[in-house]
Amino acid sequence: MRSTAVLVFATLLTLPSTYAGAEECPGLRPRLDAIGAALERRPEDATLHFYKALFLARCGLTAEAVEALAAVERHGDGFLPVVDFGFEPIAPELMSHAAD
Repeated sequence: MRSTAVLVFATLLTLPSTYAGAEECPGLRPRLDAIGAALERRPEDATLHFYKALFLARCGLTAEAVEALAAVERHGDGFLPVVDFGFEPIAPELMSHAAD
């Protein structure tokens, strides 16, 4: 599992940072598309859901990021959305869920 996570993360980091035609978060759209394709094959992979949440948060897509984090919680343990690791845009939402 760990080697899969490292491989997925390394692949995502090497994808092109622009995507022609994407209006919403163009720099991260290729990464989100790659994660979406991988999730079609492995829908219960918590690592993929975590990175999906991370990139959605960086786009400021709060509801979608929180939904992806809910999938992380359902499918895996040991993942923590650290605010200063890319979840800054949705920090208020994370804090409100932590209080629940």
